[in-house]
Amino acid sequence: MDFGQILNNTLSQILSPTTFGFALAAIGLSIHFGFAGLLNMGVAGFMAVGAYGFA
Repeated sequence: MDFGQILNNTLSQILSPTTFGFALAAIGLSIHFGFAGLLNMGVAGFMAVGAYGFA
């Protein structure tokens, strides 16, 4: 029995949704503030509500 493979697979299943959520938030903020050049702090509020719901 290979415990290293079992633990590695379990760890990746636990971290994958969190990593995906952070990456999605970072891409959204990058597009909004970086490429569009908008300064709208309401987006941070929506991101905070989404993070609270995600947790």
